[in-house]
Amino acid sequence: MNSLFRTLSRLHWQLFISVGVVAILTIWLAFYEHTYINIAALDRSTYMSFVSGLAGILALFCSVSFGFVLFQMQSSKSERLSTYAELKSRLHAFQDWLMSLPKTEDREVCMAMVFELSKLDLSDLPQTDYGDEYQEYEDALELGLEDPEKREFYLSSTIYAGYIEQLLSRIGVISIRQICTRLFIDTLSKGLALIGGMVLLLFVALILFGPDSKIIFISASLFFAIMVTLLFIEFSHDMYRHQKEEMDFIDYGES
Repeated sequence: MNSLFRTLSRLHWQLFISVGVVAILTIWLAFYEHTYINIAALDRSTYMSFVSGLAGILALFCSVSFGFVLFQMQSSKSERLSTYAELKSRLHAFQDWLMSLPKTEDREVCMAMVFELSKLDLSDLPQTDYGDEYQEYEDALELGLEDPEKREFYLSSTIYAGYIEQLLSRIGVISIRQICTRLFIDTLSKGLALIGGMVLLLFVALILFGPDSKIIFISASLFFAIMVTLLFIEFSHDMYRHQKEEMDFIDYGES
């Protein structure tokens, strides 16, 4: 089911489905006289009312989506900044603790790691590799925990280093969330493009709508109706995924 929703969320598939259905309907109306659809009674005012209503619904959807996207962007940005400030504070506390200890080889390994992490700007995070100093500390930690003489020092260092690693991981999760926000921006962009297309369709219908062009205008409105429906499905699927990520403490497999 998820793969189906992912397919329906892609623009090229949305266009393919919409154009395909419109082409079938157009051929049916144009070449088959005996159909159950009577388009003779359709006048310009009724047609324009339908397209205007569809555009109004989509405009309301886009306005709500814009507010949601703006909230998510600001929330993620604030959380990212506060997490980075907390990271700097913990690095400073780690450094102060190390400076209070006698100078040893193990202390210098920790100091080198703290110094390298302190040089990272917010724009440098997240990273998959935090440098040789970080790896040297991990190797020294593994060996130090097995050494009775060094065990106490490295156990104390993990109090600082463990929380720093959690903050780095949190920045990574926030960054992924910011990337995922682009999905909502893409959906919003599609909605705005469809609104622009329907406004143009209304203008053309105001001038050219007539008995000979009804089939063309009906096909165009059907195209926009299908695209709007697929857009709502895409947004609903994105919202469902977002809700599952925000409530990751719930095991949906057991419910």
